[in-house]
Amino acid sequence: MATACNEFEQDLVLYHYGELSGDSRDQLASHLRACPACASYLKELAALLPLTVNTDEPGQEFWQNYSREMRHKLADLQEKKSWWQALPTALRPWTLPALAGTAVIALAVTLNTSNKTTTDVPSADPALMEVLPMAENLELFNNMDVLENIEVLEVMEGSGNEAA
Repeated sequence: MATACNEFEQDLVLYHYGELSGDSRDQLASHLRACPACASYLKELAALLPLTVNTDEPGQEFWQNYSREMRHKLADLQEKKSWWQALPTALRPWTLPALAGTAVIALAVTLNTSNKTTTDVPSADPALMEVLPMAENLELFNNMDVLENIEVLEVMEGSGNEAA
């Protein structure tokens, strides 16, 4: 690659694109006629600079594939709604009162079954009420059985003394 004069190197790029104004352009043009190194450098710039500007534009097939792929991805996203997008469909006008009613019923059943403390005495059978005070004195009745059996023991004792 040819080398240009240091003071004109940047101006040669501007000259190539036609962006130098009046006096600067005229001064560089007269320098190019006198300096073969700068003239050669300008020719090389003319060959290289258009290559750097070329765009790598994808072809029609690329854009068709890209468009098809984007449509498929968008269709997949519409099918897969997130939980917060599906929430409005779940909260239709009838579902919210139904859920609230179910929660109230569940709460009532839970409270009624868990706090089952009875303070009321069940209505008793009159016969049971007569026997209940006697049942409290059960030991007394057991002692009475012993007293009844004393007579039997005395009789047995008396018959045993006679045999002796």
